[in-house]
Amino acid sequence: MNYSPSGVAHGSKGETIEQAIKFDKEGGINALVWHCSSVCRMQTFRFSSARFTSRKVDGSGGELKAQLPFKKLWDIVYDRITRVHNIHNIVWVCNTADSKWYPGNDKCDIATIDYYGNAGDHGALEDKFDELRNVTKSERVLALAEVGSIPDPELQAKENLPWAYWMAWNDEFIKDGKHNSQQFLKDTYNNKRVVTLDGTTKVKN
Repeated sequence: MNYSPSGVAHGSKGETIEQAIKFDKEGGINALVWHCSSVCRMQTFRFSSARFTSRKVDGSGGELKAQLPFKKLWDIVYDRITRVHNIHNIVWVCNTADSKWYPGNDKCDIATIDYYGNAGDHGALEDKFDELRNVTKSERVLALAEVGSIPDPELQAKENLPWAYWMAWNDEFIKDGKHNSQQFLKDTYNNKRVVTLDGTTKVKN
């Protein structure tokens, strides 16, 4: 979201808000990640009632070095958006499997992790699922914020590991044929267990 004054001063043009509203009207569900900048025009979402998930304050569990400041920042952002701006069409997503970083179930709707395993390994990631389940006391939806190789939907069903969603990173993870072959991608997006915008199982069905 290139809306920070410093970004605009260097030629950035933020179009994320407009693109997200358009995608929502088409039936999609947006997923936005906030990298700390002074974001503007967020109120457009409140007026549009567009649905989106927000992975707030990226860097938890690694890039930011102290848990308490992270959780304090989370509280500030949560309070600012929900109480000050009265924006409530956000699904709050926290990206950590470490209880020291987790802000609590009262301020998080979905718990996620990033996972980049071996190229072509489409396992269902039971150990990662259990880590998140322990942090959230089995009271929150669990998902994969970023992956290299997509977990096989059939294995997820067989092993009863209902990842709500996953996002395969771009570039080589989609294009090299090693992390996710073209046939695997076709089979996955056409799988009846996978909800897509225009595939076998659609968002609105």
